Amino acid sequence: MADGERTDGFSQTTRTTPLKIVGGAAAAVVALVMLVFAGRDFLGTHYLSRYEKTRSEARSVQSALPVLERLLTTAETYSANPEISREAARLYVEMAKVESEAGNAEKRDALCDKAVAQYTLTLARNPIDAFAEFEMGMAYLYYNYPMLTYAEKSKLYFRRALALKPDDEFLNLNILFLYLTWWDDLTADEKAYATERLKAI
Repeated sequence: MADGERTDGFSQTTRTTPLKIVGGAAAAVVALVMLVFAGRDFLGTHYLSRYEKTRSEARSVQSALPVLERLLTTAETYSANPEISREAARLYVEMAKVESEAGNAEKRDALCDKAVAQYTLTLARNPIDAFAEFEMGMAYLYYNYPMLTYAEKSKLYFRRALALKPDDEFLNLNILFLYLTWWDDLTADEKAYATERLKAI
């Protein structure tokens, strides 16, 4: 005998239990939430693409900075994609270099502050991004350039980068180049670390 049929030949309507109703509603809510997140991520990627297009077409990044900042800020309001915050950090580092070359120390350090904030956000979203660790270390080198006020912080991030990707050629060559440049000012432990890294590659 099939479900919903009576033995006397009359059909019987199957009752929908409260548990089925709740289960269906929960599934609908989950689907809606997933749709919202997907939509927001799509918009974040859309504004990131607009940023890349605007940047490639700009006569100079410096003159286009307000527009570029606005596009990245809008992208971040929609998506927590770490690529967006890292792109913002790179933009601020690039502008910090420009201000440093122009002798604008206050503007340079303010841009470094923005870069560090964006790299911090990037690493919070993706803690195993070795290249973000390296770039964070480089950002600290531009503070009060060429005095290297925060070289110790830079070394910390450089070590983290190599801990995550110990065999990466780019990271090893660039970080060890800096260590060799600073050799006379390194501690005994830092010299030992650099020597071990050189032997490893």
